[in-house]
Amino acid sequence: MTSEHTTKPRLSTIAKILLLTLPPTLSLIQHLDPFGLNPNPFVIIFAHWLLWTGFYYICAIVIWKLISSRPPQVGSAGTDDESGHQEDTTQTDGFNAWYEMKRGFFIYWGFFFGALVTGITVLIVASILSATFLWRLNVEWEGYQEYRQLQQTDRGR
Repeated sequence: MTSEHTTKPRLSTIAKILLLTLPPTLSLIQHLDPFGLNPNPFVIIFAHWLLWTGFYYICAIVIWKLISSRPPQVGSAGTDDESGHQEDTTQTDGFNAWYEMKRGFFIYWGFFFGALVTGITVLIVASILSATFLWRLNVEWEGYQEYRQLQQTDRGR
């Protein structure tokens, strides 16, 4: 009798992911200025960075868990062969354990550093875009101030 091994995420895993991504998401939504407030662009950038870094980090953890929790294969090393003799599989098992550990290590830290590089890239690009946006906003504001001054002087005549 074989048992089915499912890799569906448990509810607690989904709850952890939601709880980890909730604060940056709320911070991002709060500072997107839907109500005409004056948001700090660096808070928006930092929230973006947190959101994407957290997303990649969680993906790395989920993939690492899925890979490390694979079911044993039928007829794997260490079982009796047809003649009833126990196979000597210490080297094979040791290599498999080492391989699985290295694979999990590289996937886990690869995603982490990938998220870090992506976060820094997003931070730099968002800083450039926000600086451009703020410069344009400042130019438009100065133009509006000049327009208001001209209106005031025209009314005074």
